[in-house]
Amino acid sequence: MSMPEYMRVRGYLYNLISRTEAKDLQIPSENELCQLFEVSRNTARGAIRGLVKDGYLIPRRGKGTYINPEIKSKLGQQRQVIGILSGDGRPSIGTYFSPYIEKCILASGLRYEHFYLPDSGNVKTFMESVKAGLDGLIWIGPVKSASRYLKALSESDTPTLVLQFEEIVDANECDEIRSNPIKRGLEIAEFLYSMGHSRMFFVHDFPSTALKEVLSTTSTHHAYCSRMKDLCGAEKHKTEVLSIFEFEKLLMRKDAGLQDFTVIYSLAELAPRILDKLKSAGKSIPEDISYLAYGESDSYFFNGLQAGSISINGKICSDILEWLDLRILKGLKQEKFSRELPMSISPGQSIRNLRKG
Repeated sequence: MSMPEYMRVRGYLYNLISRTEAKDLQIPSENELCQLFEVSRNTARGAIRGLVKDGYLIPRRGKGTYINPEIKSKLGQQRQVIGILSGDGRPSIGTYFSPYIEKCILASGLRYEHFYLPDSGNVKTFMESVKAGLDGLIWIGPVKSASRYLKALSESDTPTLVLQFEEIVDANECDEIRSNPIKRGLEIAEFLYSMGHSRMFFVHDFPSTALKEVLSTTSTHHAYCSRMKDLCGAEKHKTEVLSIFEFEKLLMRKDAGLQDFTVIYSLAELAPRILDKLKSAGKSIPEDISYLAYGESDSYFFNGLQAGSISINGKICSDILEWLDLRILKGLKQEKFSRELPMSISPGQSIRNLRKG
């Protein structure tokens, strides 16, 4: 769900107040705010009135509305703000990697703010909001439709870091950290096959609009299937891609068909929910079905067992901290910042070795 337009305008004005060096600055007029954010006059007026009531702004008859110099002096030096934007720019919840990014930003002495694309889809509106409110932006897993925004960001002075994990988009000249989905799919196939697994549930939480990319020829799933086909030869492999909602519905059926699969692969953030449903269905890990998580999952949810996982979190944190230091704290504008995340698979105890019986 996107940010309400009233809060978007208020946030823009508040950041303008806190970031400007001037103590007696006139804010944009109602008409300008209406054009900039494509909102009604009542919305713009309401945002201004709220800040006037809170003492941040002072209306001057016949002249406009100005920043209250007394409030400005009380605000003092503000910490730099890094925006966090995810996927298509309108997620209702943060992604799995959001906590790691937030932790890195706070550890660097900075503030973070979850950011959203404008409902209008207007790039100019988006860039005005970025320039007014942010010192940098980190975009987690942008979809292909985000290319025009990334192009505008790459042409601006706003430091931007793009994190790419599944769908690879053209980041233009924006800085980026990548995890290669094809390489990931190949390594998952080889690892699971070595443990005797060739029948996998791929459980995801991607929106239906992004599922096409998840199953594209450059996806983890496609690479996994291709490699598993080669490894199995005449023996057929089996994989089924289900959303978390579809998987939960499947478990509610008596003929769920879990016996046809030996392993589940999902984001670590889905593990508590999936394991709870498995428990309700009378199934246990790893006796009835094994589990491989993308990211670190706590052993608490696995009845004390160490979870089988694909871990990149340590490296991603060090890369983000390096980027924040270079681009935000030191303000260096050197050549494009580009990193590829290494991948390691830990078998843990949640993956049963079928080759050992």
